[in-house]
Amino acid sequence: MKETPAFDIKMIAPLYQEEEVLLGDVDGTLYLRKGTEDLRVSDHLYEPYICLSRKDGSSVTIHNAFTVEELRGLAENGGTIQMITGDEYDLKGVCELLLLSEELSQTDMDISYLEGRKILRRLEEAGAISSSSALDPDVFGKFNHHILDPFLHAKRIGKTEDGRYYIRKRYEQKGSAVMDVKWVDGSTISVRIDGKAAVISANREGLLSLAGQLAAMAEERPGCHIHYDEYNSLEEGSAELIVELVPGETEGKQES
Repeated sequence: MKETPAFDIKMIAPLYQEEEVLLGDVDGTLYLRKGTEDLRVSDHLYEPYICLSRKDGSSVTIHNAFTVEELRGLAENGGTIQMITGDEYDLKGVCELLLLSEELSQTDMDISYLEGRKILRRLEEAGAISSSSALDPDVFGKFNHHILDPFLHAKRIGKTEDGRYYIRKRYEQKGSAVMDVKWVDGSTISVRIDGKAAVISANREGLLSLAGQLAAMAEERPGCHIHYDEYNSLEEGSAELIVELVPGETEGKQES
């Protein structure tokens, strides 16, 4: 993870504020604040990319994005910024993209990927989790549908014949039946292999989701299992994880 100098913000001059989100200036440097979290906004003019730096020195880099001056001009003069995808965002939309990037587990991403993740989140929030509940994503505003192609190829979303999209929900296998698995909105879970250890990293919503799923699976028959991977539930680059229910002492005695 890229290291940047730590900082401590005492006073910030607001350029934009809505609810708990604040974009402001401190001695010529832009900062984005949500709640108590401060993110320093910097850029590189020749790519361009935007970098969000946290107080602990870690950072998130968004490639093919926009410049700090474009962001400052948007805050001061209004209007929109056009992304490399051709899609345009007002200041609220840009701040939403920046904050979304900070929530994901990646440290580097392209702006088009970030735009796609924003649409995926809106589809899930709207309940588009099957072909029967699929939505035309243009209900969220006009955008370049090609930003969803990588998610289609990875089977993280589905597309109906009439062009509507839906999130491919996570399922658990129970005999010959399939049972829907409950997820808390905003869940983020990743799995990596470190030597002989499997490391599961999750935010609060992800942990609550796992806890609920495992508790529900404990009430099912042995052999029931949940399969997690980057195509249906985990963050990109995650290792696969399979959790299976096996017979306990009580089941074994009953069967004998």
